[in-house]
Amino acid sequence: MKNMNDFLEISKEELIYSGIRINVKKRKYIYENSEFEKEIVEFGKSAAVLPINDDRIVLIEQFRYPINKWIIEIPAGRVEKGEDPRNAALRELKEETGYTARNIEEVASFFVSPGYSDELMYLYIAEDLKKSEQSLEKGELIRLKELSIKEVKEMLKKREITDGKTLLALYYYLYYYFDKFGI
Repeated sequence: MKNMNDFLEISKEELIYSGIRINVKKRKYIYENSEFEKEIVEFGKSAAVLPINDDRIVLIEQFRYPINKWIIEIPAGRVEKGEDPRNAALRELKEETGYTARNIEEVASFFVSPGYSDELMYLYIAEDLKKSEQSLEKGELIRLKELSIKEVKEMLKKREITDGKTLLALYYYLYYYFDKFGI
């Protein structure tokens, strides 16, 4: 079987929108004997972190403007140009929760929604936390939630957590740390 990249080519690319955090491009592709267009959101890399404070899971409740509601999430944000994803995760942890971490481990990386975006997210688990002050960006509305594993499991059962990165992080944590907590 041929590698698709061997005969899929971009025939034209046009910048439709250039914003603060994203670019939107229209690309024309040629594949075998057909030509078609796709709109691509360029975001780049992001980092997310699941903070564990002793036996409590630190989550945030954040107002998300595109859906006009508060949702439960883990701290996350863009990896700035030239920044290491691990450092971005630590920075977002501090900004959004006010915690710093002595231990942080990368557990996964994944494309958030490759059907329309190039965003690649790095997922970390942070432990051995120390409390300091939040430093939220203008317009960032965040409330801190520290929950027991039992409370988080109940929220998962009730489908109260709907953010994809948060679901992935929590299920990963609960699955791989099963023996540690006897869940």
